[in-house]
Amino acid sequence: MRKLFFLSTPTILLHFDEDTLMYVQADGNYIILHFRDSTSKVMTMQLHEFEELLMRRAANKFSKLVFDGLVIDNKPAGTALRRALCERNGEIIVVECDNITFHDFAQTLADFNVQNAIYLMGADAYGFYRMDNERVAEHGNAQWNQEPNVTYFVWKQ
Repeated sequence: MRKLFFLSTPTILLHFDEDTLMYVQADGNYIILHFRDSTSKVMTMQLHEFEELLMRRAANKFSKLVFDGLVIDNKPAGTALRRALCERNGEIIVVECDNITFHDFAQTLADFNVQNAIYLMGADAYGFYRMDNERVAEHGNAQWNQEPNVTYFVWKQ
């Protein structure tokens, strides 16, 4: 089933299957949408406006754990290693807890004053980030034969 995404600005109305969007690039008052077929579209919109659209979209692919400081209930009840990409006091952080349910993890994030959080793969799923000193910190098992549709989040200041 196709999941259409509609995006409009004063100068353009764009619709696309959300699975075809690879990444979004910020460029001042513009965003550049890059698609799997190597095409791109420039839109008059700031990245934070696009992020707000994604957060409001009920049918996005990410499991929300916390939205505007409120816990979002999720079905999985078993305990496991959980990771989330979080916004806390204007900073973007990754939080990891072991042996915890989705609900308890979401509640822990809310108690930790996280404003927004989306679930990242836990267990031994590979991930990495750069610390302030530019050193790379890795977690999980690296799979260098990853499928081409692996999702990466990139933040730059």
